[in-house]
Amino acid sequence: KIVDKVQNDLNVWVDVFKTEPQVRDFMYDPLSNVEEKKGLVNDVVKKAGMQGYTSNFLNLLLDMGRFDQLEEIAQVFEEEVMK
Repeated sequence: KIVDKVQNDLNVWVDVFKTEPQVRDFMYDPLSNVEEKKGLVNDVVKKAGMQGYTSNFLNLLLDMGRFDQLEEIAQVFEEEVMK
């Protein structure tokens, strides 16, 4: 199912943030350039073969200045959608 794939994609990002704190710091920094963040997101999505839905969602979070909530969102997604 597509939701399983999106959940997996979100978990990849959470795992990257745990193993690469500098990536997390960059992505969560409100002063970092949004276009550079989008470039990183797009590179990771493409290289990891993630879903288009995931890419769109992550870019929406960047546009709305809410990317720093990704880990919480991933947790809620798993709790509520993956029941």
